[in-house]
Amino acid sequence: MGVCGLLAMFSLLLQLFAWQPAAAEEPSVLELGASSSYRLSGHMSIFSDPSARISFDEILASPGRFKPLGGNLAQGYRRESVWLRFRVRRTTGFDGMPVLRLFPSYLDNVDVYVQNPELDASKASSYREFRLGDHIPVTERVFPDPTFTTDIAAPLDLQPGSMSTIYLRLRTSSAMNLMGAVESARGFESYSRNSLIFSSGCLSIVFVVFLINLLYFFRNRDRLYLYYSLYMFALSINYVGTSGLLSLFAPRWAHLLSDYFVGFGMGLGLSAMALITRKLFSALNCIWIYRFLFLSVTVGLLTILSVPFDVFSSVAPVACVDSVLLILLLAGLSIHAVRRGDHAGMLYLVVFGFGNIGYVLQYLSLLGLLPMEEWNSGAAQVAGLFNVLLLLLLVSERLRDAEHRLVSAIRDSERNALDLASRLTADLESSKSHLEVALASEQLALKRQKLFLSMVSHEYRTPLAIIVGNLDIIEIDREDGKSMRHQQELGYIRRAAGRLLEIMEVSLERSRLADPKAQEVFRLLDVGQFMNTLLEEVRHLWMDRKFSFVGPPCQLHVFGDMKHISTALFNLLDNARKYSPSGSEIKVECRQHGGEVLFSVRNPSSGFKLDDIEEMFEKYRRGVTSSGTGGAGVGLWLVRRIAEQHGGTATLSVHDSIVDAQLRLPVARSPD
Repeated sequence: MGVCGLLAMFSLLLQLFAWQPAAAEEPSVLELGASSSYRLSGHMSIFSDPSARISFDEILASPGRFKPLGGNLAQGYRRESVWLRFRVRRTTGFDGMPVLRLFPSYLDNVDVYVQNPELDASKASSYREFRLGDHIPVTERVFPDPTFTTDIAAPLDLQPGSMSTIYLRLRTSSAMNLMGAVESARGFESYSRNSLIFSSGCLSIVFVVFLINLLYFFRNRDRLYLYYSLYMFALSINYVGTSGLLSLFAPRWAHLLSDYFVGFGMGLGLSAMALITRKLFSALNCIWIYRFLFLSVTVGLLTILSVPFDVFSSVAPVACVDSVLLILLLAGLSIHAVRRGDHAGMLYLVVFGFGNIGYVLQYLSLLGLLPMEEWNSGAAQVAGLFNVLLLLLLVSERLRDAEHRLVSAIRDSERNALDLASRLTADLESSKSHLEVALASEQLALKRQKLFLSMVSHEYRTPLAIIVGNLDIIEIDREDGKSMRHQQELGYIRRAAGRLLEIMEVSLERSRLADPKAQEVFRLLDVGQFMNTLLEEVRHLWMDRKFSFVGPPCQLHVFGDMKHISTALFNLLDNARKYSPSGSEIKVECRQHGGEVLFSVRNPSSGFKLDDIEEMFEKYRRGVTSSGTGGAGVGLWLVRRIAEQHGGTATLSVHDSIVDAQLRLPVARSPD
């Protein structure tokens, strides 16, 4: 059974509920006997006033305008006035003073005219007027204490054996529906007390459910709980406005806020229910369903906005029809969920199929398609409470399903994680084996390298010492005035010997830096004295080049390994010598810059590219101007490595064809 079947069943039920016996020629007089309550249904006559301008005097002047009303009033949303008339006789068996009680409580204006049985019924002066309705301030009502009753009520001053004619005039922007009863004072008090307790209890349950789902939303960030909490809030607001409880909560403002509560609750409830439907049945990819749900949300918002502009009576019927269609759609989707084997499908059907029957009857009554009776008006409240509890169960079921899916996902994730961990462990074991082999090979290569360098150091130093020693003897002889031949060739020999010493020292330092077990020897160095000694050695080594030095204006100290720092500065000086024109001056400066000691080596050069500067600090990388010069491309890499080991930096920059190589080391405090 799909939506079409539901529509057919709905039409059949509508015809059954809408049937009522034909009205008699003249409604009978309401006889008040031993019972405590008598319904007005079947005892009233009706007259509609589309102009809403006919006065009570005119009504009394033309009593023939009234027509019998078979049951209770069910006119729906109409912008007109309606007059009702009935007669009531009190017998000697009726206990206490009779009270007229009218329902629903959200009617805007109800004027009650009660005839004095001892006066002429055709004269307006024979009637006592009561102004009732939720647009009347609480203090001006017949029963101003809202804790006594929230219904529309008026006393009937009837003595035993007397009969009175009563007229009612209804003007409202809400549905033009009415049912009423004449009750004894004791019965009226008992009914009012029970009704107030029941209404307060229903409102409390709905409001608690609203708070629970709002808390769920803030904890889980699931929009379904937000939509459901909005729906509960809408029910609370609407219930406060339609049940008359607003006069209990805000007696001073009730007559001004009642329409806003009714319209806001009705519109927000429709929009929230459409959003709930969209969330629950999001798996259905039907564009027409989504468009209808979007239309429902829009109609709900328009219903809210219609109240301040006094067009609620025109928009509310559309909202009622949309609500009925939405309920039918929910029932059809629930049946579809049952057919496809959804484990929550039967719960959907109970909630949205059977749980919404009371709402359908209420909306049809508001539209004037069903007579307003005790059974369907009370059924709407009971069905509403039943629907709230079922929806809470449905949302809880969804939470339970989400938890099950989460647990299942966690278990799958654990299994996948274990499998991944096993594969990673195997890969790590394999990598470990390869790394151990590589480490052993590297250690062996390092051992061979150290052995080779030790051998080279031993084998090079003896002949180099002999060469340098003899060069010193020749130099002494030259200073004694002895004849000196081949002076230029001897200079070549001295520079070659110096170069061999340089290569050996650089190789030894590079080997030491690459050895993780090597221990640095850090001590406090006087920067000025250290630089003077270094430059003196450099000038003797490269006598054909001019080095100028600007030392620090005051005494500075750094804390570091003297051999490493000497190697770094020697590399910078060597690069300046190799990559500058012959005969040019190399400027060396040492000064304090902030908390650092700045060593600067500047030399003229050409051909440097700014984009290549940073790459020149990489190992085995040489600049474009290195063609024709010796070197392996490790000099600047070694300088930066030494700088980092000492907590400093090494940079290279070019300005106007001047290369500026800088080494920065932290300033150390002097022992003084």
